[in-house]
Amino acid sequence: MKVRTALVGINGYAQVHLNQLKPLAESGGIELSAAVVLPRERTPENMAYFESAGCEVFDSLDEMFGHCARKPELVCLPTGISSHEPLTKCCLEHGANVLVEKPAAGSLEAVDRMRRAEAESDCFVAVGFQHIHSREFRKIKKDLLSGRLGRLKAIAVMGIWPRADAYYSRNNWAGRIRTASGEQVLDSPANNAFAHYLNLPLFFAGETFERSAHPVWIEGQLYRARKSIEYFDTCGIRLKTAGGTAVCAYFSHASNTVRNPVIRIQCEAGSVLIDFNTGRWGMSDGAGAVLDEGEISVPHPDMFRDVLAKVSDRSVFTCTLDIAREHTFCIEELHRHCIPQDVPEHLLSVEAENGQVVIRGLEHTFDECFESGGKLVF
Repeated sequence: MKVRTALVGINGYAQVHLNQLKPLAESGGIELSAAVVLPRERTPENMAYFESAGCEVFDSLDEMFGHCARKPELVCLPTGISSHEPLTKCCLEHGANVLVEKPAAGSLEAVDRMRRAEAESDCFVAVGFQHIHSREFRKIKKDLLSGRLGRLKAIAVMGIWPRADAYYSRNNWAGRIRTASGEQVLDSPANNAFAHYLNLPLFFAGETFERSAHPVWIEGQLYRARKSIEYFDTCGIRLKTAGGTAVCAYFSHASNTVRNPVIRIQCEAGSVLIDFNTGRWGMSDGAGAVLDEGEISVPHPDMFRDVLAKVSDRSVFTCTLDIAREHTFCIEELHRHCIPQDVPEHLLSVEAENGQVVIRGLEHTFDECFESGGKLVF
C-alpha cells in the first residue's frame, strides 16, 4: 500500500529528499500527497512536477494539515536546525510520522521535548543520519558486537571539506551559535556537514545494535579560521564512551583540498577502515589479513526504504531520536566547556575568487592527529 508522503521545503538540501521521493512516487511506493513550499521558492519546474504528481502545495505546515485532502502518513523535514523541534511536534500532534534532517535539534532540551512528544503520540520520528541505514555499516556494527575482532578499543575519523563564501552566506544562521531570533543552532562542521561522521563512531561504539555510545568524557580544540563567523570551522574532538572506547575526530572547512572522511576502528584482534575517498571499506584481522571488504553504497535509498517500511511495521530499525541524542550531547558538551580560538593569522590565506579561507599545513596536521589521536594544536 502506498505511503502518503509530504515534503516540507524545496530549496537547498530539500532537493536531495525530492530526488529520492520522485522515483518512489513513480514506482508506486509512495503517494506524494502534499508539499509545503514558500511562495518565493516556487518555480515553474517544481510546481509543474507537483501538479503532474497530483501533489497539493501549501504555504505552511498548519495549512497543509488543515486543508490537505489526503492526510500524510509521513512528513519529510529537510529544514533548518532551529525548525526541527516545532515542525516535528506539529507533525506528531497531527498524527504523522516524521523523517527530520540531522542534527535532531540545536539543543538537548529540544531533542528531549521531541522525544516526549513522540512518546505521547502513536507515531515515530526518524532522524536523517542516513549512513546508519547503510547495509555495510550495519554489518560492521553487528560484527563488532559479535566479538569477531575482539574488544573495541578506539575509533578515529577525519575529514576536510572546503567551504567558501557561498556556503556561509546561504542562510542567516550558518556558522552561528544562535539564530537572529535566539534559537540555539551551534552550527559547525561537527553539527552540520560532518555531523554524520561524528555520529557514526558513536553508533559503532554502542553496546547494543539499537543504541549509540554515551560519552562520559569529552574535550575539544575548536578553531575559527574564518573570522567573519561566530562559531568554529575547524576542530579536534576527543572523547571516551561509557564502554571504554576512545574516539577522536578532526574536521575542517578551512582548506582548498578535499579529504573525504576516513574512519579507522581499532579492536584487540583486528581493525576496520572505512575510506570515503576510495569508496571502499575493509576489515582485517590482527595480522593484517583481509577478513571482509566491499564498496560503500549510497545510503539515501536505504534510509528512505527503511523509514517508509516503518510506517506499517514499527519493528523496522531507523535512526531514532535516542541515537541522535548522543550526537547532540557531544555538541552541547563542546559548547559548554570549550571556547573557540582564532587560528593565528600567519597560518591563514584567502583565495580571492571565492573567499575560501585556508589554514596552511592543515592536511599534514590532520594526518598526524589521525595517526596519534592527539590534540589539534595550531
